[in-house]
Amino acid sequence: LSSSGVVDPLFNFWQFDQEVSIAAGPACAAALRNVTAAFEAAEQQGSAGPAAAAARKAMGARAGLSSSDFFYMLADSSAMAVQYGHKDTVCSAMTKAVSEGADLIAAFANFTTSLWGADFPSMCFYDTQCLTSSPDKWQPTSRSWRWQKCTELAYLQAAPTEGQSALPSLRTTRYLTMPDLLKQCEAVFGKHDLAAATERILAMFGGKNFKGSNVFFSNGSDDPWQRASVNTSEPSKQLPELTIECS
Repeated sequence: LSSSGVVDPLFNFWQFDQEVSIAAGPACAAALRNVTAAFEAAEQQGSAGPAAAAARKAMGARAGLSSSDFFYMLADSSAMAVQYGHKDTVCSAMTKAVSEGADLIAAFANFTTSLWGADFPSMCFYDTQCLTSSPDKWQPTSRSWRWQKCTELAYLQAAPTEGQSALPSLRTTRYLTMPDLLKQCEAVFGKHDLAAATERILAMFGGKNFKGSNVFFSNGSDDPWQRASVNTSEPSKQLPELTIECS
């Protein structure tokens, strides 16, 4: 049994954002895009300016956190809520904030710290500077997972570009591009040919066309990782698949 079995190394995993959008539903996805727009508006006044500083302070993030680090953390807060069974929590909070004309930055900050804890926005995982030079602050798995992504597997969750997805991106298209994410990787782990590395892993293990058989794949409909799993049945290889619809 392979539950949410991620087997396909994807260099540019833009489909991650698309699946979060589908799972959230149209109203919630629209609210989350409004949240992103609110943070972008503050950031566009200058990443070192008072509006950006106020947004970081509201979230409880380090004042000097880079734009790409900050928006990676914001995107993960809502995406993980959808992925890990808190879809109703994020959707009810943000659709309510939009309908009431509330301060979306404050509302999203309150949702994030209420669900994930006050230290979530300041985690080393989302801070390139910390991952580079502060080993005393590394969480047990944070740097090792980033190392796997930056040197072998990628799964870089960039915002979909025009033409990739039929749905508008939930995450910022300004600060979470592939060049932004590759720059993060290079800053922490040095320069790697990550596209070539993912091709080597694909060639070595086969991705969705791996050589195994008699494996049952199950995926949740809310799981954004399903695009990197086996999500169609292959009777000839005895590889059945079941997508479990999440309410």
